[in-house]
Amino acid sequence: MIIQKKNKSEWCRKFVFALILFVGCLSNVFASECDGKVTPDAFYFKSERLQFKPILSDAEKNVAKGIWLNTEVQNMSKDFRTDVQLNEILVNGVSSMERFKYKFYNEFENPVINFGIYLENVMIGIFQVSTSRYDEGIKSDVAYHLDPLFWKKGFAKESLKRMVLFIFDVLGSNKITAEIEKTNEGSIAVAVSNGFTKKPNPFAGFDAPTTDFYELTKPK
Repeated sequence: MIIQKKNKSEWCRKFVFALILFVGCLSNVFASECDGKVTPDAFYFKSERLQFKPILSDAEKNVAKGIWLNTEVQNMSKDFRTDVQLNEILVNGVSSMERFKYKFYNEFENPVINFGIYLENVMIGIFQVSTSRYDEGIKSDVAYHLDPLFWKKGFAKESLKRMVLFIFDVLGSNKITAEIEKTNEGSIAVAVSNGFTKKPNPFAGFDAPTTDFYELTKPK
């Protein structure tokens, strides 16, 4: 019986020690995922003419869907998602806010946040940011849609320029990518004018892609 108690006691000590090591390792992993909290105010910002804020309320979501489902916008972007699919995207964007606040990204999940682009308190466009970790750091994928009434006025270029600063400085990404339809000359021009360069399409080996990838790396 004495031997059994001794073995049990030794087993308990080993278990506690292993548990401490596990918690320590878990803390290190969590710390590597969470590089500091982002304050809520950081998600509300301005450029020279525009304001940006997360799409959160039902009213904001309805305006965003109206822009997304606009025939001209869909034909240009080739983004033909349905009302149901857009509802899911917008809901996921709201639930992703906490992940963005804590910079909790990994290679398996891509939290998405949808920003409304505002001109004098009127939503004129949507800017979507999806962020994840990869071998060399943190990467953000972006997409942007404007109401056709506001095309060719420099708003898309101004939006991307301001969002690049937010993504690099606040979200902590070191690379931004945009997948753009080959025929969407306007969006290509916007990306190139903001320093993005064309990169090989990673899906080229699977199909004849209709899109090209554009990339911008954070200056060192």
